[in-house]
Amino acid sequence: MAAPITLKAEDKLQIIELSSRYDKTLDHRDIDGWLETWTEDGAIETPFGNSKGKASLRVFLTGYFEIARGKRHWTSNYMISVDGSRGDSNIGTANTTATIATMSCDLIVFKIEEIPTIFTTGTYVDKLVKIKRHLEI
Repeated sequence: MAAPITLKAEDKLQIIELSSRYDKTLDHRDIDGWLETWTEDGAIETPFGNSKGKASLRVFLTGYFEIARGKRHWTSNYMISVDGSRGDSNIGTANTTATIATMSCDLIVFKIEEIPTIFTTGTYVDKLVKIKRHLEI
């Protein structure tokens, strides 16, 4: 039986930084930077719509920018667990192993144009893949 996969502190920090990059690029309306946080087949499910794949995610985000105008996303209370690993010929060679993890955190979206107020709250639950030392949602 194989030993269980664990995450190092460095891995967890990279996951939190990925989440921060996701939020910052969203708040700064950086579509290309936001898309860099996603795998080619990444999917999003929100109250504002669902989307799968980078081309569809680009369309989704362009529409979401109007909702997000004047808002700031803030995340905290991270919980990160490893789900396993897999060999995947779609991510390089058949010998490439991707570590799969789940990250959940709380979300607060602030309205920041006037007096800062809470616009909404929620929870992110993301499936993450570390491919060749690079994390993506």
